[in-house]
Amino acid sequence: MIDIAKIIETNKDYVKHHNIVQSLLVATYGMEIEDVLIIGHENCGMIDFSATTFMESMKAKGISEDAIRMIEPGLIDWMDRFHISEDNVIYTVNFLRHHPLFPKGMGFYGGMMDPDTGEFRYLEI
Repeated sequence: MIDIAKIIETNKDYVKHHNIVQSLLVATYGMEIEDVLIIGHENCGMIDFSATTFMESMKAKGISEDAIRMIEPGLIDWMDRFHISEDNVIYTVNFLRHHPLFPKGMGFYGGMMDPDTGEFRYLEI
């Protein structure tokens, strides 16, 4: 039975970024959660984004190349890593299961949701 749910929403179902991991660590040690469910969604609009297209759009809107270079490595890692939502969820669950700051035995699970129908599909990871 779930007593309390903490929801952290990210783009592209991707949790590697430090601020998301930090939020999960606060929930783990400060709120004593024991399980994390990563839910991706079908037909994700972010899947079609690429770092190159994104940076071109930034340049077209007047953002300097120096400013773009400050975020380019992280942007490429975030936007170009996966183009299938289910792969993002699998990667994230495995990343968290092997993260050295989470206690052994903590549950990390994954699933996919269809935003049009609300149907949820559990992933065996």
